[in-house]
Amino acid sequence: MDMTAVRGLLSAAGPFASMYLDASHDTEDAPHEVELRWRGMRDELAAQGAGDATVAALDDAMRAAPAAVGRAGRALVAAGDRVLIDVPLPAPPDPAVLRYSPLPYLMPLVEHAEPAIPHVVAVVDRAGADLRAYHGTGDLAASPTVQGERHPLHRTSVGGWNQRQVQRRVDETVRENATEVAGEIGDLAGKVGAELVVLAGEVQGRSAVHRALPEACRQIAVEVESGGRAPGADGEAVEREARRLVAERARARDRGTVERFNAELGSGRGQAVHGLVPVTAALREGKVATLLVTDAAIGERTVRAGAEAAQLAVDAEQLRAQGVPEPAERRADEALPLAAAAVGAEVLIVRDGVPDPLQDGMGALLRYP
Repeated sequence: MDMTAVRGLLSAAGPFASMYLDASHDTEDAPHEVELRWRGMRDELAAQGAGDATVAALDDAMRAAPAAVGRAGRALVAAGDRVLIDVPLPAPPDPAVLRYSPLPYLMPLVEHAEPAIPHVVAVVDRAGADLRAYHGTGDLAASPTVQGERHPLHRTSVGGWNQRQVQRRVDETVRENATEVAGEIGDLAGKVGAELVVLAGEVQGRSAVHRALPEACRQIAVEVESGGRAPGADGEAVEREARRLVAERARARDRGTVERFNAELGSGRGQAVHGLVPVTAALREGKVATLLVTDAAIGERTVRAGAEAAQLAVDAEQLRAQGVPEPAERRADEALPLAAAAVGAEVLIVRDGVPDPLQDGMGALLRYP
């Protein structure tokens, strides 16, 4: 998971209430069920020591959010009187998770968040396109519309020389419009670092755009048989297809990360480590590109931490030697993902494909030795 979206937590003061719950609306009494689940979690938060302001902020957020559609979950993190994270989850977490602690608990968010990669979606016809570009966090980056020439776009049934002239002008207009759309897609893809381009809409228009794309975009482009720009077109079908393709690419990317980790671990080049001691050291030095964690293997392990999120060590003396006067004991499953966010690293939960056993249930792919 790209941790950019949670970096705002780095400047927030704890303690934090971290909550992951079933927010499904798939039955007639779903609103009542969600309310009952929230009441139970609200009472448990208070029992864990959460203040009235934090509980009230979460209460307001729960009541203000629009109802989910079908099976869904929700992730919320709050501190003081503010809700800092409030995102939908594609499926309900099972079981629900609730924790009130000095640091935010982000591992369930990493596990349950909707897969995301930077990508561009283009709904195309012969006259132009409606575009949407997304960051690697899943957030919308831009949504421009490209409108090319509208005439002529349709061939005539009149025969002879005039028909050939009109057909030639139609083909030229479609090609020019496609070139303009393809150029805009290329610009957007470059800005977000796209790993996927989804082309939907009218067959002739999207095929022309596909052919006109810059080479780098053409290699990551996929045409889908759904959607269109005409009134009444099924926009949700395009979204479903885009989500499916994004999830596939995200899984493939994760497999590639695990393969690189295994290769580096066996190479002896020093760009992969595993075990709590070397991983905390790499985080402290800002070298981690991806933090890998195997399921719940971190368990109840703890680390010592300073005031800065990346100031982590297993031995408090290591931090004291670096000028941290009173290292605090923190849960590793809270401190490590937050440290990864601080150093710009991604976090990946892996359940297979890594060395068995992966020492202490964690490893790191490094930017440099």
